[in-house]
Formats: sequence, C-alpha cells, structure tokens
Amino acid sequence: MSEQRFPAGESPQLRIVNGGGDITVEVWDEDEILVETNGRAYEQYREGDTLVIEGCPDDLEIFAPARTALTISGQAGDVRVEGVRLVAIEQAHGDVDLADLAEGAEIGQISGDLRTDRAPRLVGTGPIQGDADLANVQSVELGRIEGDLQAEGAVTIIVGSVGGDLRAEGLSQRLQAGSIGGDLRVETKGMAELLAESVSGDLTLKGALASIQCSNVGGDISVEGRVERAAFSNVGGDMRVDQAGELRAGHVGGDIKAQGMTRVELGSVGGDCKLGGLSASIELGNIGGDLSLQGGFLAGSSSQATVGGDASVQLPREPNLSLTATVGGELRVAGASGEGGRKRVHLRYGAGEASLSLRVGGDLRLSGAGAPESSSVNVNSEESRFDFDMEGFGREMGELGRELGRMGRELAGEISAAFANEGAARGGAWAEEVGRKLEEKARRFQEKAEERARRAEERARNVDEKARMRVKINEREWQLDPERLERIKEQARRAAAEGVSGAIEAVERAIGRISVPPAPPAPPAPPAPPATGATIRIKIDEDKGEQAAPAGPPPSREQERESILRMIAEGRISPEEGDLLLESLG
Repeated sequence: MSEQRFPAGESPQLRIVNGGGDITVEVWDEDEILVETNGRAYEQYREGDTLVIEGCPDDLEIFAPARTALTISGQAGDVRVEGVRLVAIEQAHGDVDLADLAEGAEIGQISGDLRTDRAPRLVGTGPIQGDADLANVQSVELGRIEGDLQAEGAVTIIVGSVGGDLRAEGLSQRLQAGSIGGDLRVETKGMAELLAESVSGDLTLKGALASIQCSNVGGDISVEGRVERAAFSNVGGDMRVDQAGELRAGHVGGDIKAQGMTRVELGSVGGDCKLGGLSASIELGNIGGDLSLQGGFLAGSSSQATVGGDASVQLPREPNLSLTATVGGELRVAGASGEGGRKRVHLRYGAGEASLSLRVGGDLRLSGAGAPESSSVNVNSEESRFDFDMEGFGREMGELGRELGRMGRELAGEISAAFANEGAARGGAWAEEVGRKLEEKARRFQEKAEERARRAEERARNVDEKARMRVKINEREWQLDPERLERIKEQARRAAAEGVSGAIEAVERAIGRISVPPAPPAPPAPPAPPATGATIRIKIDEDKGEQAAPAGPPPSREQERESILRMIAEGRISPEEGDLLLESLG
C-alpha cells in the first residue's frame, strides 16, 4: 500500500481523471488530503488551487477535509463518496454512491446505478444508464434515467425521462417529468403538484395534491387522497379518484369511479362511469357503458351527458333541478314512467334552478327523491334541438382531449429543451423558468375550460328556452313546452275514447287559437315562428273516434267549454292548462 499526503488549503479542490479502478472518498479531521493506492505509478499535479490525480490504474482510497470539492471524470470503476462539500461526476462507468454532501452533486454520464443519500440538491443531464435511488435529497433535477428512479423525502423532482418506473415517497412540493416508461407512484407530504407528459404504465397517487396534469397514461390511474385539480389527455385503462375538486380528461379507455368533485369534464369514456358526491357541474361527452351519478346539483349549475348504456341518477331528498332527457330504453322515475320506443322526458323538481341534460341509449332510473313537481314524457319523439346540441357538446369535449394532448407535448418539450441546453450549468434557475412557462400554459388552459363551461351553461339554457313557448292572451301569459302540449292532446284523445263528448274538438280549437308573441325584429329576417312549429294538430284514431264521437253536428262553444271543465275535474289536465284552453276558446 502506497500513500501520499497533500496540503488541503483553505478551499480544497480535488480532480480525479481517467482512473482504472474504484474510488472511495471519505472525510477526516486532518487539514490535508491523503491518497492511498496499491503502489503503481500515476500522475499528480496542481492546476491553481486544484489537486489533479490522473491515470491511476489501481483503486484509490482518499481522505479529505469536509470542505473539499471533488470532480471525477472518465472513471472506469465504481465511485463511493461520503461527507465532502460538493461532488461533480462528469463520467463514471461503474456505480456511483454519494452520501452526506453539504452542497449536493452535479451528475453527467453514469453507466451503472446512482445512489444518493442526504444532499440538498442533485442536478445533471445524465444519462444514467442504470437505476437511481435517492433518499433525503431535497431538490432533484435530472435529464435521462434509463432504469428506475426512486426518490424518498424530496421537496421537488424534475426529470426529463425515466425508462423504467418512477416512485416518489414523501414528496412535499412538485414533480415534473417528461416520459416514464413504466409505472409512476407518488406519495405526498403536503399539497404537492404533479406534471408529466406520459406514463406508459399505471399512475398511482397517495396523499394530498394541489394539481395533477398528465398528457397520456397507458395503464390505470388510482388517486388515494384529495386532489384539487386533475387533467389528463388520454388514459388507456381505468381511473379511480377518491376525492377531487376539478377533474378533466379527454379520453378514458376503461371505467371511471370518482368522488367529491366540484366540476367534471370528460370527452369520452369507453367503459362505465360512476361519479358520486357531485356539488356542481358535469360535462360528459360520451359514455360507452353505464353512467351512475350522485350529487346535490346546486342551483345555477349546468350538467350534460351522453350515455350509450343505462343511466342511474341518485338525487337529494329535495332536489332543485330541471331534467331534460332522451331515453332509448325504459324510464323509471317516481311520478313518471314510459316503456317502448324513444322517449323525450322533461322533469322539474322544486324551482328547477339546476339543469341536467341527458341522452341515454338504454334505461334511465332516478332515485332518492319523490315525484317531480311537473313532468312530461313523450314516447317515440323525433330528433330534437336537444339532440343536435348534445352532439355539438360531444365534439366540443373531443377538443378538450386535443387541448390536453397539446399541453402535455409542450410540457415534454420544455423539460427536454431545458436539460439539453443549460440545465446543469444554471442549476435551479431553469427549473423556475420552466415552472413559470407551465403555469402560464395551465392558466390559459383554465381560461379555455371556463369559457367551455360558460358555453355549456348557455347551451343548456337555450335548449330549455327553445323547448318552451310563451302564450299571451288578454294580458295573461302561460309558458308551455312541446311535451306538455302533446300530453294535453293525448289526454283529449283518452277523454274522447271514454265518453267525454267534444274533448278532441275543444282542445284542437283551443290550441289552434293560441297565439305566440313574435320575436323582436331582426332585419332582414322575419319574426321567428312559434317553437311548436307551423301546425299543431291532433291525429284521431278512427276506431276510437267512431266509438267516442259518432257522426253529428259539431259541438257548440258551451259544449267545448264543458268538455274542458270535465277534463279538469277528472284530473286529466291541470287547472292552469284548463285555464289556458278556456281563455283560448274565448
């Protein structure tokens, strides 16, 4: 064993170049640098205040003061450093093990694994061809890791790409990542933020998060805890979220189960969608499977969904909701029902200050509340304005997915460019710059989302308004929708079939005399026609008509009024509806 001693100086700096063996560096209390080898020759010299050891073919064991700054380049073997002030690894072909670094480390190319314990910061472009295992490193800024990355107790983690899995435990502020070839698992300590371009495997999050933004996730998403804002472009598998404030996703290939949202926007879901604890608005472009909703539907909120399968909505005990739906299967609602054929449904609970619009391919079931204050069910209804608006809504939700995808790609580009250009040289400064750019992108996306929500609420109001007609007679005004008129006509048919003479004629005459105030003039277009169309006629079943109303003179005005009064007395129409018909007869 051969040893050499060198004076340390006030700020000792040691550089080791092109070594052939392993390197071990430890600190001691002596004010000098001790170098031990197996005795073969190597070159050592000074460059200013820096001691250079070059071309040592053997293993090196070095003892230095804790204030030493160490640089290693072109090392063939493994490197183990403990207790010095600062380490820079430019190139190492073996494994690198670092611990107790006062100021941290800068990392270049490492052919093996990297392990670092207890350091304030770790930065570098890489690549690290093996795994990276970090513990109690507060700030991590790395370029490319071809293996797995595991970090415990970090404040911030910024990484360009990880070929394998990324696992972060005890994250307290932020994780930014480009592409992750395997799974991403994050456990937080405090309200952390997550930004990622793509995760090929599963994404698992535990704890509290202020925000999640991720472009693509190839597998499943599981969030165990509370997240304030979550946005995804494409999810290949299932999504499960325990508690979320705002949830946005362009496409989810599997099922979704989420709780406690104040806002939900989903472009498309391939499987089933189960949303509980809703307190505001939902926008669901297309649900391939079944839909289950449970929430309060607060006054002023606007929600829409298209569902390929069945839809089940659990309402609060005293809802304040206006529900409009087209239903392909059965309708199961207290106080209203319908089987066979396509149905157009309008229900009002309370004052109807929240709105829910549904297009359901299968059955629709509502539970949790009593009968609605008003209801109308029109079987075999034709395509309506509502359906066209919902199709436009679906296209708009598709744009949501494209916006999220663009944001994810921009995120990856910002991270990659920052590392490639000047990441290690500028330390943490570039990370702050990238963070500002991403926050600006997130702000612009949020503005677009709010604009999309505004358009959705306006569309829902328009659908509801277009479905109604205002009738004004002798300074009195009524508001009706087409379904309500259809129900009145159906009741007239039934009354005639059951012996109420003149019921059909009375209703037909009354409806025919209804006048709708024209829309305000908008030259050069003429005033808009009534919402119910150019003609409102009752198709009389010939067999029933012959049984109920044999040929004879037309009923008199008094007979028509008597028929309408009988329909009111028998509960076939409401007093308000009867009042309108009587006023129309004059």
